[in-house]
Amino acid sequence: MIKPAFHRRQLKGYTDVMQDVVLEKIAEWQPGQEIAIDKEMHVITLRILARTMFGAGVAHEQAAELAGLLPVVLKSIMWRTVDPGDLLSRLPLPMNRRFADANARLREAINRVMRTYRSQHIEGGDMLSMLLAARDEETGAGLTDEEICDQIVAVTMAGSETAATAMTWMFYELARSPDARHRVASEIGEVLGDQAVTFGDVESLPYCRRVLQEVLRLRQPIMVISRRATTSVRIGGGHLKPGTELFYSPYAVFRDPRYFPDPLRFDPDRWLRAPAASLPRGTYTPFGGGPRHCIGEQFAWAMMTVVLVEISRRWRLQPPPGLKVREMPWATINPSSMPMIASPAVT
Repeated sequence: MIKPAFHRRQLKGYTDVMQDVVLEKIAEWQPGQEIAIDKEMHVITLRILARTMFGAGVAHEQAAELAGLLPVVLKSIMWRTVDPGDLLSRLPLPMNRRFADANARLREAINRVMRTYRSQHIEGGDMLSMLLAARDEETGAGLTDEEICDQIVAVTMAGSETAATAMTWMFYELARSPDARHRVASEIGEVLGDQAVTFGDVESLPYCRRVLQEVLRLRQPIMVISRRATTSVRIGGGHLKPGTELFYSPYAVFRDPRYFPDPLRFDPDRWLRAPAASLPRGTYTPFGGGPRHCIGEQFAWAMMTVVLVEISRRWRLQPPPGLKVREMPWATINPSSMPMIASPAVT
């Protein structure tokens, strides 16, 4: 029912929004300024999601409220995902009180926006308009308000935290690989010149695409993904009963030297030597696999491409001398910190 919100026709419009958000944010940077790139990427992704989800139907104050509440809710959701038996969520802990308060306020804020859409008959190309208009093909029923809230939170969680983390690592790897950074800039200049990046350009920048593929392999943001067996399953010599919860690690699989030689090396051209389609099924699934793979995959490719293109055109980002970055596995595998010095790109 929510697929129309991610059709190519919608994605073309979303790409324009992405570009506007990125250009607005990086216009604030100053030459020589030390910038917390990890925090900047989170701001960019949340602003993009707010504008693509709610469009003109949300005032600036409402968008700011949603952006402030979402991180608290998302952080608690990740704790609850890995909490066996919901033990932590039952305790009177401060984080549970913060979650309950933020979750109630978030849902009330989203409900206020929905009431505004309905009372003012707002229709547009944003996701909320699509969700309100969605109808089940068999029954003709629409989504309930609770289901719409759930979808908005799910899309935001998937689209902000993981994308922001991946893009933070992307600029870190490019800073450590001057050749790759030069090739990215050269391809952008040769293919796009001074033209605005569009959704169609996502496929017309093959080296940029390989850079993103390699970032999602080497710096896969997701430590574990869970699935529930719906039938009896045999796996690895064992047996899973229906209802069994299974956790697996894309991060570990993507660093398996059987499939990715010299796995800790950032090497975008490995995807020329061994395209993803040539690998065994399930080996490279940055957006999941099967019929339940991430519905926002093309949205994410577009967002990462726009961010890479527009920042690479204007800025060179370099870590301060002596910076040591550690991987911090939590909701996603974040860098311990990511300060970078911004210098105007050499054209």
